[in-house]
Amino acid sequence: MMKQNKMMVGLAAFGVTISAYTASVGAAEFDGADNATSEATVNVLPGTGIVDPPIVNPIDPELPEIPEVPTNPIEGPLRINYVSDLKFDNHMLTGREAKIFSKADTIGDTEIPAFINVADLRGTGEGWTLKVSQTGELVEGAELQFKPIYNGADEKITTAGGSLHGDGDEIDIAKADEEGGMGSNSILLGGTEGVALVIPSDAKAGDYKASLNWNIVADPSN
Repeated sequence: MMKQNKMMVGLAAFGVTISAYTASVGAAEFDGADNATSEATVNVLPGTGIVDPPIVNPIDPELPEIPEVPTNPIEGPLRINYVSDLKFDNHMLTGREAKIFSKADTIGDTEIPAFINVADLRGTGEGWTLKVSQTGELVEGAELQFKPIYNGADEKITTAGGSLHGDGDEIDIAKADEEGGMGSNSILLGGTEGVALVIPSDAKAGDYKASLNWNIVADPSN
């Protein structure tokens, strides 16, 4: 009798073991000997920018990403990764109004017109607005003309642009509507020619410098 009880206890323990193992396999459903349904699950988390997003080529996004770019070192899920400094060649006064264009960036062995790269890693599809403002005056009476071009496939991204005339001016560069602008996107700031600087005929000679303040706002309505 004692031996029989031991066998029953052993079988019971074995049964519990089998039951627990079966439950841990998953939630697969079996509709017949030759039919089953299982699940695939994943948890996608918002990015922080700690891993640099790719810098997409602003002329042709199908080309390989741009290497060796000094990107923004500050983490954040909605971020400006890169933006060009606007550098212009020396200009000699002639008594006439003149339009000159910013020099291309040299990145590694590649020359690319002035551009900006933004990344939305929030994973919410809320959209954004990209703005630029000017601090200081770059030649009295001069005008910086932005004619941005976006060559990517995201139809929710549109460009705006306009002119900065002096200290305190602000314009919109681009906007991503709701469900747009996610991932990494690059925008040419003045097309393939670069950003234009219009210098008046009565400009004074001198070395000039102004700051351009770029801001990506987490709301496409702003």
